[in-house]
Amino acid sequence: MALVGGSRPYPTHTKLGRIMLKRGLRAYKVAAEADVYVRSMTDYLAGRKKPSPRNMAKLAACLGVTVPDLTEKKYPWLKEDQDALTAAQTVNEPVKEKVS
Repeated sequence: MALVGGSRPYPTHTKLGRIMLKRGLRAYKVAAEADVYVRSMTDYLAGRKKPSPRNMAKLAACLGVTVPDLTEKKYPWLKEDQDALTAAQTVNEPVKEKVS
């Protein structure tokens, strides 16, 4: 589900997006209040970037939540986390025997 209104809808698969949707907040308004670039905000909502610790703290303060409330356990849609996940799965896979 995505929030629609004055601009394009944004994804709600992140904790940040779900909190904003629940409160009816627009990305540009939260970005302005938290002093975060709008482009960075849309990247965070789309899952293209992880917020820096500094921006995460600004967003948490702006939304009145704690940083852990916004922090994802994993960011599987980001390449570095997907690579780490794939490597961990490969290590745990049973060895396949070759059939002659």
